[in-house]
Amino acid sequence: MPCFRYFLLSFLCLGLTACSNTGSVSSASMMPDYPDIITVERGGFTPEGIEYDHLNQRFLLGSFIEGKVFALAANGELTTVVDDPDVDAIIGIEVEEDRQRILAAVTDPGVFAGQTSGFARVGVFDLTSGARLALVSLDDAYIDAPEDTRFFPNDLVADSPGNIYVTDSFAVVVYKIDSQGTASVFISRNQFPENQSINGIISHPDGYLLIAGSGTGVLYKADTRNPENFSVVGLPKKLPGIDGMVWDASGNLVMTSSGRTVVLNSHDNWASAQLVATAPQGAASTVARVGENVYVVYPHFADQEPPCVEKVYFENQ
Repeated sequence: MPCFRYFLLSFLCLGLTACSNTGSVSSASMMPDYPDIITVERGGFTPEGIEYDHLNQRFLLGSFIEGKVFALAANGELTTVVDDPDVDAIIGIEVEEDRQRILAAVTDPGVFAGQTSGFARVGVFDLTSGARLALVSLDDAYIDAPEDTRFFPNDLVADSPGNIYVTDSFAVVVYKIDSQGTASVFISRNQFPENQSINGIISHPDGYLLIAGSGTGVLYKADTRNPENFSVVGLPKKLPGIDGMVWDASGNLVMTSSGRTVVLNSHDNWASAQLVATAPQGAASTVARVGENVYVVYPHFADQEPPCVEKVYFENQ
């Protein structure tokens, strides 16, 4: 498998000029007036990942089928932002407004049909133009992977210093790409329960990650300075099928979970958490913050119907 590496000079220039990317939404003076439901103008491209780009005031959708990133307008119109010939399928996406980058988890769609073992890459693209800045191989960094390992990078996030962390749902590891562009396995498979998948990931500005244990219904907490400092967040009950996660405007954690969207908060730096609000959401996959609101995406994995993006209305617990 070819080994892709960062175009190092571009990457370093971006990193040196960057600040924290957490919760940076102040650049948008006025939000567009989005309807509660935006039905996309066409189907068949399966947008598993959604983000909101506050700098350019637009939703971004990653396509599992077409391997592109699209901008979505309030009327459902799609505009191609990222169209890279070396990108086959995009799962999770992340907008770094301060660094003006789109991060994308890139894989091989054939892994789902058992046709291939898949691969794990991260694409880094200019936030405005969509031009490729880098394409990094992650599975090459998993040098001691078992022979039968399948790869499926799912979600990704960048921390304040600019390190990128990526969950792999099939290999069950978390990769790290440091600010120099070097990829490594950050959290190993044996730190997670056997035969359980992981999915969403989010970074906290105090220097740790929260990782969704989609197969176990729990949240894991990992110190970005020492991945051995790894624990399970105490939850009032298990939340099966945890997927996409985002911080809301109040610093609460919002995430999709098997037919609903839930809000958690913590008073002990995420050693434990409380369920504070829920909303029924059907088969939504991931969630995006738009100013004070959050929206989820319904990707339509099983059919060709147009996806939709829907505003979430919560009920307090």
